[in-house]
Amino acid sequence: MPEQPNILLITADDMNWDAVGAYGCPVRETTPNIDRLASEGICFNHAHVTIAVCQPSRSALMTGRYPHRNGGEGFFHLRTTGIPILPDLLRREGYQVGILGKVGHSTPYAEFKWDMTHDMDELGHGRNPSVYGQYASGFLTQAQAG
Repeated sequence: MPEQPNILLITADDMNWDAVGAYGCPVRETTPNIDRLASEGICFNHAHVTIAVCQPSRSALMTGRYPHRNGGEGFFHLRTTGIPILPDLLRREGYQVGILGKVGHSTPYAEFKWDMTHDMDELGHGRNPSVYGQYASGFLTQAQAG
């Protein structure tokens, strides 16, 4: 049986397509760690977002449905009854799932079960990369231990 690939999904608010070095950021060393990950894994060069607003875009990612079909238009709550959601699908395949930031904003329901969650207050409101690194590293170590 082939080994499952590791999946690391990074989403960020308010970034242009070329804000990351791997995608053409003209300012050197802006995103060195993301650039390294991109060079060692799969980089999607022909992708798009379903909608250019943060929460509805995340709702489409979580459900595979357009925001007007999942209830996630604007900043409205998702309709999750009977809709498969990404964390559950991954968990069923044996993955551990975690989220850093936007926890209450994008996944405020009991159906969104995470193995690790840390929201904005714990993360310095997105302005402390070392805290993100500590939590991410701890989660990856825990996931490797199984």
